Amino acid sequence: AKELRQKVKYLQDQLSPLTRQREYQEKEIQRLNKALEEALSIQTPPSSPPTAFGSPEGAGALLRKQELVTQNELLKQQVKIFEEDFQRERSDRERMNEEKEELKKQVEKLQAQVTLSNAQLKAFKDEEKAMPATSAEGRQPEAARP
Repeated sequence: AKELRQKVKYLQDQLSPLTRQREYQEKEIQRLNKALEEALSIQTPPSSPPTAFGSPEGAGALLRKQELVTQNELLKQQVKIFEEDFQRERSDRERMNEEKEELKKQVEKLQAQVTLSNAQLKAFKDEEKAMPATSAEGRQPEAARP
């Protein structure tokens, strides 16, 4: 029973950092989503006149657009990685919770066995206390035999 309690505590100790890590990753996903929304909402100001593709202003805008597309793709990949990590951690957490519940059931079963054994031991000791008087009477005639 002590081993099972230690294993339950061990699993709980493992679960705690995973929970904190999950919370951190959820915040990071929110931050990345916000950054992605901001990147997508950035547009060239409508007040600026359209520029010719060959002009330096047009090339700068095209370069900026390419940077935003690249940044957008990077953010999408980061979000994907965080989501995969989150799913993996969720699966691990569920598995550990299942193990913990199984260990709790084993602890309860063993505690019931210990309680039963203690009751049987007490009954045996009570019976033994009552027996010396009768066994002492029964032994005298045996000892008197040649």
